[in-house]
Amino acid sequence: MEEHPDRRSNVPGTTVKASPVPPVVGAVYRMRRQHPCGGWEWTVYRTGADIGLECTTCQRKVMLDRHRFESRVKAMVVPADR
Repeated sequence: MEEHPDRRSNVPGTTVKASPVPPVVGAVYRMRRQHPCGGWEWTVYRTGADIGLECTTCQRKVMLDRHRFESRVKAMVVPADR
């Protein structure tokens, strides 16, 4: 994964990895772990410091902080309609 030297963490001499898939409202993402309902895909309904996700199988809504979302997302399945 590509690192950006201008994005520094609180520890001197370290860098923060860039997000492989920036969250976009309306996009569908496949996560690394399966939801208890059996679904793998989630639709983003809110972005910001927290990311709002809705399961495409059972319509359960959850909020994840941006760091947790970036570490759990596997791939974008359907890009957002613009």
